[in-house]
Amino acid sequence: MFASFFKFDKLIGSTLIQFFYYLGMLIIFVLGIKNIFESFGDSFGRFLVVILFTLISFVVWRFTCELYLLLFRISDDLRDIKNHHLGREANNVDIDAEL
Repeated sequence: MFASFFKFDKLIGSTLIQFFYYLGMLIIFVLGIKNIFESFGDSFGRFLVVILFTLISFVVWRFTCELYLLLFRISDDLRDIKNHHLGREANNVDIDAEL
């Protein structure tokens, strides 16, 4: 397993993105709860702003992680297209050689 880490045979980006997604969600949640408790002494408006900002942070973080995941999936799809195309060319060459 350790040797495959240096060969780049399999991309680990999507796994890392999922890890960072959950880590980021945990950090946003903890900081949101902390800020909500700190805003109890202030006005009700600050309390609502903190809750709204925390919810928006969840959505923005999800969107950011989806964009990175999309880049890795595009790369995978392009690799599949390339492999399919090369496989077809190899088959056509074999068929032409037999004729």
